[in-house]
Amino acid sequence: MQSEEARLKYLFQRYFNKTASQDERKELADLISDDHNKNRFMQLMSETWEHYQNDGDWITASASDAMLKHILAKEETSEVPVKRIAWPRLAAAAAVLIIIAGAAWFIINNNKKETPAAIQELAQDAAPGSYKAQLTLADGSHITLDSAALGQLAKQGNTTVINKAGELLYKPEGGDQSIIYNTITTNRGETYSFSLADGSKVWLNSASTVRFPVAFTGADRRIEITGEVFVKVAKDKTHPFIVSASGMEVKALGTEFNVNAYGDEGGVSATLVEGSVSVGRRPAYAKASAGEAEGREEKAKEEDQSVILKPGEQVSVTQSSQLSQPVQVQIEEVIGWKDGFFHFESAELPAILRQFARWYDIEVVYEGPVTKRKFFTIVQRSSTLKNVLALLQDNNINYKIEGKKLIVSQ
Repeated sequence: MQSEEARLKYLFQRYFNKTASQDERKELADLISDDHNKNRFMQLMSETWEHYQNDGDWITASASDAMLKHILAKEETSEVPVKRIAWPRLAAAAAVLIIIAGAAWFIINNNKKETPAAIQELAQDAAPGSYKAQLTLADGSHITLDSAALGQLAKQGNTTVINKAGELLYKPEGGDQSIIYNTITTNRGETYSFSLADGSKVWLNSASTVRFPVAFTGADRRIEITGEVFVKVAKDKTHPFIVSASGMEVKALGTEFNVNAYGDEGGVSATLVEGSVSVGRRPAYAKASAGEAEGREEKAKEEDQSVILKPGEQVSVTQSSQLSQPVQVQIEEVIGWKDGFFHFESAELPAILRQFARWYDIEVVYEGPVTKRKFFTIVQRSSTLKNVLALLQDNNINYKIEGKKLIVSQ
């Protein structure tokens, strides 16, 4: 029988390589809650760091202990919201892991200095985004959802639109339901969540839209999105739930998944959190007019592809309409935005700054070449721009804020 120490090492390597199952991840968390195993776990972290760092950097005992406490932290006993994270794969190009909780942050690196005084002295800053959106009704009228009065907001056919404690709800009533569409839009620097008529819940990231019927009356439940959304689908085996985003369609019965369809991300991706979904390219005829569709439907069907995702898998459709094979991803990294975090594992600087730009409503301008280094970072989205940019300043990347512009140089 495998010894406990050997089992711990095996589970750590599985976790490190992103191949651990949910049961294995739980078993690892249970093992390292024991004091004896905790010390061995910190030793494994240090050994891993030494193996992958060319310059000999290593994780100190105090830093390892802080990291371990963060991993095992229980939300109900923490004064500051803490996100449980998986230990990421380290790469030689990785620069630093920063965990920012409000104004407090820890740097796991043995040769870094304290926050530069220049950061404290910067006069300009950008506030984090807020819980806000705009509702567009069927007649084209608009309601701003951060200041909307509680109670009934509108009547859309036989469906009542209600603001209950700051959350939008759609309540269909009896009688025939004509197909009426509403749209919810978040601008840069905004996020919002609401419930559809079937009880499904939708979260919108910044610069996103969801177009949906106020009541689902057909054979399926279909919505269209741009930007990024997370969907928790109400179970209904007889009415599939379909999300359309650019060249992708995600089909589910009752599940949780994330769709990223930002135009500057190089394609559309779908990530499954729970349950099962079928993901395929959106048929060409679905975007054509009725006259065009008749002659193109058969060809589109021939070209159609789809894959079934398992929890923790992601698939994408590129701008050239190619459907990728499923890959395993860290769910915490993909849906961190929904839980109030920026979460990056081995992310390049442009990818990080694209998210910052949308949330803080800024334009990013590069002066000179862009670093190819990778970053492991977890940052609360409630932090100001200056606080999250501490990771740049600490890695010899200079920046300055001029109005709505963030200018980055090396």
